[in-house]
Amino acid sequence: MKVITSTNLLIRSLLYSLAFSITFYDIGFSLDGIKINIPILLILFLDSILLIRGKFNTKDLLFIAFFLLLCFVSAFFRYPFLYYFPSLAFTICLIFPLGVSWNNINIEKEKLLNYLILGALLSIFFIPIELYFRYMHLFGFKGNELWLNINGHSICYYRASSTMLEPSHYTIVLSFIYIIIDIAREKSYSVKHTLLFKYCFFVALILSVSLSGIVLIGLYFMLKLLNFIIKCYINRLKIIINKRILIKILSGILLLLVFNGLSNNFIGKVGSKVRERVLLTSGVIEKQKSEGSSGVRASFLWVSKIYVTQSPIFNILFGEGFSNYQKWLLDNAKQIGYDSGEAYNLFLVVLLSIGSIGLISFVLMVISISHVNFLVFNEIVFLIILFVSFFTHGYLVMYWVWIPILFFRIIKNNS
Repeated sequence: MKVITSTNLLIRSLLYSLAFSITFYDIGFSLDGIKINIPILLILFLDSILLIRGKFNTKDLLFIAFFLLLCFVSAFFRYPFLYYFPSLAFTICLIFPLGVSWNNINIEKEKLLNYLILGALLSIFFIPIELYFRYMHLFGFKGNELWLNINGHSICYYRASSTMLEPSHYTIVLSFIYIIIDIAREKSYSVKHTLLFKYCFFVALILSVSLSGIVLIGLYFMLKLLNFIIKCYINRLKIIINKRILIKILSGILLLLVFNGLSNNFIGKVGSKVRERVLLTSGVIEKQKSEGSSGVRASFLWVSKIYVTQSPIFNILFGEGFSNYQKWLLDNAKQIGYDSGEAYNLFLVVLLSIGSIGLISFVLMVISISHVNFLVFNEIVFLIILFVSFFTHGYLVMYWVWIPILFFRIIKNNS
């Protein structure tokens, strides 16, 4: 009994630490080209403790095992073992906690949420420091430049990525934290500093100029509004404006106007750049030619069509082999419209890596391990946002792809 109690205490401590450090991607070191950071170390430690505990959800474990088996088989007879094994091993470690049964672990959900918010706020307050170093050209900061053409003058603006690798990755993580907080508040959890986090979140969204983050949070608000309208129509509810909500909205608008005035219409300039990126993305979809990172992310439809219509049946079913999709992209660079060897779209990465069977198993696995109740609107919305986020990046071996699912599972359960 003492062993079980101490193990559960250790698991809870690891989860709280993981919640606090989820945005700390850059804090760590590289090992043979693989980034080992604080969250990764915590996950590896959590895996070992969960193995000792030995309680699993059989259905989830079967879906995970089948998906990972397809990953292994797709590359086993085709490539050297060490060529794909490190990536596969990390994928196993990252997904493994989602096959575990969490019912008997007394996780203090409010404490988990508070750590989640505090860690996110700490990362947001790194943004001014980061931008200062970039603008002052200190310590050789490079990358994430965005050239703005304002009144005929070209101005280089550095997109804020804070403690993450890339601005869009950062805003995706913050978006999931925002959504999880909303779900928790609807379940009447008492969470500190939520209003401060939400204000800071939108500042971070503006400073990162992340189209991915704007799309995700914009879609989330649209779905919430749709649900509100449907409820009002079905139940004939009277819309009553709460004074506190009205004060929050007005104070938010006031802060936005003050910030905009102090920065000489900075928001308008950034908004203009975002509109340019939206138009570029819609343009490349129409032309079926990839231009820039937005175009590469939007290439899923026509690249998938090319792959399915021109590849041998074996490749259509089982792909090019786990961790080996880049070769096909480079070999067909002229036809698909870009030669970066990257997809920036997780669905396309899975399709090219382990084929159509693997893509179906991947979707079914995500649905299973998310434990979404399809009778609850907020849980359906979370799954929709999760799947949309898979169109904005193409990295299977990223802890922040899987950890929000774990937090979502823990927070939504009232037991």
